[in-house]
Amino acid sequence: MKRVSLHLVAGIVFSLLVATRASAQVARVFLAGTGNDAGDCSNQATPCRSLQGTVNQCPVDGEIIILDNGGYGGATITKSLTVDASAGVVAFIARTITVTIGATDKVVLRGLSMNGVVFGDADGIAFTGGGTLVVENSIVAGFTTAGIDQVAAGSNLIVNNCGFRNNSAGVLNSTFSDTNSNTVIENSRFEHNTAFGVDAEHGTTNVSIRNSVLANNFGGVYAFSASQTQPVLIVVDTCTIAHNSSAGTDADAVAAGIATIRVTNSTVDHNTYGMFLNGAGAAIQSYGNNRVTANTNGRPSSAIGVYTISKGGVHDTSLSPDCRRICFLFCRRYQRFGAGGPGLSHRNRKRRRRLYESGHTVSQPPGGGDGLPGQRRDHHPG
Repeated sequence: MKRVSLHLVAGIVFSLLVATRASAQVARVFLAGTGNDAGDCSNQATPCRSLQGTVNQCPVDGEIIILDNGGYGGATITKSLTVDASAGVVAFIARTITVTIGATDKVVLRGLSMNGVVFGDADGIAFTGGGTLVVENSIVAGFTTAGIDQVAAGSNLIVNNCGFRNNSAGVLNSTFSDTNSNTVIENSRFEHNTAFGVDAEHGTTNVSIRNSVLANNFGGVYAFSASQTQPVLIVVDTCTIAHNSSAGTDADAVAAGIATIRVTNSTVDHNTYGMFLNGAGAAIQSYGNNRVTANTNGRPSSAIGVYTISKGGVHDTSLSPDCRRICFLFCRRYQRFGAGGPGLSHRNRKRRRRLYESGHTVSQPPGGGDGLPGQRRDHHPG
């Protein structure tokens, strides 16, 4: 009996070891320009040839390793997996990658070089269903609708260290759904796109853009809403938005729509319009620490009040004197009554107004004072 038991235990242990080893072997599959989709793709000696062939053989939560330079075609991904081209490997993708996954699934695309010029596909990456898509260290260029087109309701898109150029839109979030979708963009560049660098419209959407450059596009950042049940919010943090032929930031609301762009610690300069608003439900809100300068028309909208200017704000000298006067009155009220700030003397109030209307931007320095030239702080935007 003991001998039988020992044999049984040994057999079970052996089976578990074999199963574990097999599982470890298939958790990673390989892709190379010299590969063959008829192979098993399970080791570097027998890689697959196409991205789709490798996706087909990759298990759920597995990893596709791209071994060398080559063109690998598009693919449709319907399960959690990672596609990884290591540093130094140029993985050319000229067709659309479609990601249609479940709410709990996650796909990571890393190190891809995508260019749609040859075939003229609409999207570089079409995110059409479900959970979370992460795109890292990639270039997406030359697609006729968007570099990344996020149309999946309830989805999460994370973009880090990517470049989007010569597309129509760089990243487009347009779900046409009341269900919330989220987009986070960091450390990325949007250049020479014929529409907006980042475009969020037609759906309940939260977009965060941080430490990125949006330059030489038609427009930088665009928020559009046509329904009260589908509000759009974009937060711009530590970004440069420059040399766009239309608006640096554009909030557009029609009917009962709500479109909001919040901007902090960013530079908006040399655009045709620095901050553009359209519609009663549109708002551009500043945290008061931005540099908005040298735009052809800093803020053309008549809806002056929705651009919140707070203590310490740096404002656009291209604003008309009337706009600057409104800005001045708001800042003065804040400094007199907000955050315990001291009031201005009558003489310095008059001097401050003259400076403001002549194009000088001044703000209260830390620790008090009137923020006038010759005191502790002044600022003359270029």
